[in-house]
Amino acid sequence: MPAAAAPVRPFRLTRWFALASLGSIALLAVVSATLLSRFMAERMLHRTGEVTAEFVQSLIRIHDGTRFFVPGAAREAPAVFDAQRLDEIERIFGQVARMPDVLHCNLYDAERRVVWSTNRDAIGRTLPFNPELAEALAGELVVESDLLNPANYIKPEHVFLKGRTAHPVENYIPVVDGAQRVVGVVELYMSPKSLFEDVQRLTQVIWLASAGASAFLFLVLLGLVRRADALIRVQQGRLVASESMAAVGEMASAVAHGIRNPLAGIRSSAELISVDAGAGGSAGTPPHVDQAIDIIRQVDRLEGWVRQLLAYAYQGGRALEPVDVNAVIRTALSGFEDDLPAHGITLELDLASALPTIAGEPDSLEHVFVNLVANAIDAMPDGGRLALSTREAPDRRSIEARVRDTGIGMSRERLARIFVPFHTTKRTGLGVGTPLVKRTVERLGGRIDVTSKPGAGTEFVLSFPKA
Repeated sequence: MPAAAAPVRPFRLTRWFALASLGSIALLAVVSATLLSRFMAERMLHRTGEVTAEFVQSLIRIHDGTRFFVPGAAREAPAVFDAQRLDEIERIFGQVARMPDVLHCNLYDAERRVVWSTNRDAIGRTLPFNPELAEALAGELVVESDLLNPANYIKPEHVFLKGRTAHPVENYIPVVDGAQRVVGVVELYMSPKSLFEDVQRLTQVIWLASAGASAFLFLVLLGLVRRADALIRVQQGRLVASESMAAVGEMASAVAHGIRNPLAGIRSSAELISVDAGAGGSAGTPPHVDQAIDIIRQVDRLEGWVRQLLAYAYQGGRALEPVDVNAVIRTALSGFEDDLPAHGITLELDLASALPTIAGEPDSLEHVFVNLVANAIDAMPDGGRLALSTREAPDRRSIEARVRDTGIGMSRERLARIFVPFHTTKRTGLGVGTPLVKRTVERLGGRIDVTSKPGAGTEFVLSFPKA
């Protein structure tokens, strides 16, 4: 025998979208926040460096400070490093070195020689190749910090900064003469605490805003997808129902044309048997008479099923008319005058007076209440109370009718399938009674709700728009 095919798992759109979108949005949020934080920190540090460069360059122009950066001065006139010259440089650039946020200051000439420094031991030394210094000697302002390049901001000359600050900022400021030639570089190590605090605060704002925007986007998209998923499920259910209805219609037509005529012939023959036996006048009832009566009863039951199938498959097509719901309920109950007492059921009627009419079909609505009352009787095999009531809805736009029993009730699983066609727990049921009720109510523009608990009875609430 061939192996049974594995069951196809339904595709859960909402779950997969939630997982995929959450991962994608979270990744996008992290990348965006990281890039924005870095761009913000870079722009703030560079802007601070530009302001510092303007101040230093203005100070050099005022004091003709370019004369301290003459190329080759150390070789042509070694006295450039004498005490008098150093004192003069100290008088000018010492103001810069004593600024609150400045940690260290170096002055380089065009040959990378240290002309002056707050570290006196470094004066006169030639610095090995430094890419940032080379870039500044080419005329570019360079700003460097571990906030921008944490891995690359470790240099031997930083040993003197150990323990002094957590995030030093290194500014290489080019010095130009009157001919706009770069004659030297001013290097400043700074620790602008207020700037770091601003950067940290803005970074937190960026991350929080990114997280909030991402969460909002995720929730909005998830809500849309959940609604779309629900709509797809509803449409899928309607499609299945339509296919089921098409099958029911074809089956009903086949049953009506292929079974009704033979059933009528069988019933007629059974009636003739019972009539002929009764006309013989013999004492007692012959056994075949009881069998004929049983045949008639079973034929009538089959005929009832055929009518239910036809009623479920073919509805509508007739013009709606004003209908008095109270009158329809009384007509439906008239057929149960003997059944209710026989089953020990007490009837409670609470029909509102002067109730507005609804637009409907009297016979279809009568079948609705007949079906609900019959189900209530079946649910109370040991007797109970059956309550029917009508009222005008609080919104004054619709009419409500309630059918409540004190029967055995239904479990949650059974309640979920109560309106599924051909699903029944009755041995003699076809499973289209309650679905037919729902279909009729919705076809008339109404709504039906049901509540039930095991052992606590069942209540149907029908709502119809006013005529």
